[in-house]
Amino acid sequence: MNISDELTGTQVLVHPELSKNPTARAGQIGVINGIDREGANAYVGFGKNGQAMYGMDAVLVLRPAAEIQQALKEHGAKLSVQDHTALFRMTLLQECSPSSANTTTALNLAGTSEKVRELGTISVGEALGISQEQILEQWARR
Repeated sequence: MNISDELTGTQVLVHPELSKNPTARAGQIGVINGIDREGANAYVGFGKNGQAMYGMDAVLVLRPAAEIQQALKEHGAKLSVQDHTALFRMTLLQECSPSSANTTTALNLAGTSEKVRELGTISVGEALGISQEQILEQWARR
């Protein structure tokens, strides 16, 4: 099984600051229904509200709790209390009580600030090992 298959069914956050947002779902949480590596797209389902296609850099997944904890060690002194608390809660939700509801809560916390999003999530492209340059290259070929 490859990582594209493993990401199917994963809860994700649509980047809250999309420059182009035709589906008006920026900042919403959905589930990956499929990955198109060739086109650098992720198909995200929103339950009864349908599905939308996004570039892999516009869809965010949670970083593993250990990575968030490392980020807290490295950047904790520079973070606001709110950002530090949000990141700490994200690790607790992942480690102590992993569930779909807690993943949703953690993703909602990731949307609270740019710093929390930067330290607490990665794009689907990054999770698949696809660089930003490769994503842009694929989009330029269209």
